[in-house]
Amino acid sequence: MLLAFLLFLATPGHADDSPVDPYQYWDYSHGALEYNATYDANRILCVYPLSGQYSLLNRLLYYALIIFAVVGHSHPWLVTGPLAYIMTYSSTAAVHALIMAVVSKNGLLDIDVLGTWAIISIGCLAVLPIFTTSKAISESQYSPVFGFWGTLMSIGVICSLVSIHREYPDELECRSSTNNQLLTSQTQLLDHAFNCTYACFGTSQPLRAASEIEIISKKAIFGHFSILQGALALTGAFGVISALFGCIPMHRKSTEAELRETIRHNQPSKRYETSKVARSKRSARKHAREELDRGEYRPGAMTMCWTILAVPSVAIVIILNEVFILAHEGGFQSSEKPYAIGQWGPWVSVFLAAIAACMVKFYTPRWKARQKILSEERKAFNLRNGIEAQGNTSAKNESSKQLGDIEAGLKTPEIPTIISATQSGHIAASSNNISNGSDIVGTVSAEVIALGTASANGHTDTILRILDSGVDVNEKDGFGLTALIRASWAGRESTVKLLLERGAITSGWQGKMAVTRASQNHYSNVVQILLDHGASKE
Repeated sequence: MLLAFLLFLATPGHADDSPVDPYQYWDYSHGALEYNATYDANRILCVYPLSGQYSLLNRLLYYALIIFAVVGHSHPWLVTGPLAYIMTYSSTAAVHALIMAVVSKNGLLDIDVLGTWAIISIGCLAVLPIFTTSKAISESQYSPVFGFWGTLMSIGVICSLVSIHREYPDELECRSSTNNQLLTSQTQLLDHAFNCTYACFGTSQPLRAASEIEIISKKAIFGHFSILQGALALTGAFGVISALFGCIPMHRKSTEAELRETIRHNQPSKRYETSKVARSKRSARKHAREELDRGEYRPGAMTMCWTILAVPSVAIVIILNEVFILAHEGGFQSSEKPYAIGQWGPWVSVFLAAIAACMVKFYTPRWKARQKILSEERKAFNLRNGIEAQGNTSAKNESSKQLGDIEAGLKTPEIPTIISATQSGHIAASSNNISNGSDIVGTVSAEVIALGTASANGHTDTILRILDSGVDVNEKDGFGLTALIRASWAGRESTVKLLLERGAITSGWQGKMAVTRASQNHYSNVVQILLDHGASKE
């Protein structure tokens, strides 16, 4: 209301505005519901034409996107754009309907009333099907926004009903004295063949100019009003109820604690309770237990019934609205022609948005994989810097060499004799070193590093000797890498199989890291082995 009042005050007046309301003494007694075909046969209505915003092409696009949003609800990435267009377009129509309901009192009929009705009525009916079928909406943080849209549609329907049933002034036809031509515009008055005029010429109202006024017969609108009445009745009785029922209050998944509290709170009381209260508590306990057993929220039976009924209702109301709008000879002409940019431009915009959604959908997996690799490289870089900060110059050089070796995936740092032995595959010569890891500096034992080195080089005999000595196959080295990751990184199929047989873990980050490194080096066989043992790509 405040918005409409501000727009009313902000609308500039026109130089040709009449200082006296030509309809101030008019008897508004022949509106849509009191139309009489005999009495009103020679009467006309002064109207403002249909705006390009509500032309046939724009309405068809709106209908198509609503159907697409319901049918494609299982693909949120594809229907998000259409839903945004549907909500903004219909919300604008609802605000327009509110403004017209306020400022058009005692004014001329604005055909935009029919345009806004065609948009808002379908939006009101489609609220419940879209909400209940799309988990991307019902289970997201944006569901309150969708609920607000449903409420706005209900308000818009009420405002449209007020404007449609309002009584508008009519006049007797003015025809030429020479050829009986009907006067339809002010420019025809230049022809002196007209000895009459219309009181509406020269008037204006907010959001419209006097030059836009057109003349149509009263029969063109009210003669077919029974068609529109069907859509009005169906939407009024079903659409508003379904929108309010589905979105106010918004449904949400309850936590387990909330459900158990509901069950506890609705236990039978030891004191006397009426049968109505007892039934209400039983119903609350039943619904809470059902949701607790399901583990997720599902719409109730009544909501689903309304949803099922809403789908054919949308089709019926579309047909009734369009038949009424197009029933007039030639249809109610829009102020814009079909070839105008405002008519076909939205179609192009929606088409380009769909292409963009498809591009993002197919590019996202590769983008995520690359971001994952970059993240791991950043972690390795940070780890290297951390090691360098703790040691002296020699330790820095050694840690840098270690990191370079790990990134190559083929060798590990040069430390104690056991490491050199595992690199060449001759573990027997240093068998007594397996039980002695005191030569390694730091907290990681030499055996663990030796295991990683042998795994990267594919020395299965060495791996077996180290594991038989009691080393854990899943132990991590100083860089957080397990033997399985190092073997996968180097593409050692037989080694990977051996480690898996000896209990190497493929779940969690170990499996993901192994798959990532094998994929990075194009070792598809190793990747398949890991996936077969429960590793995950993501």
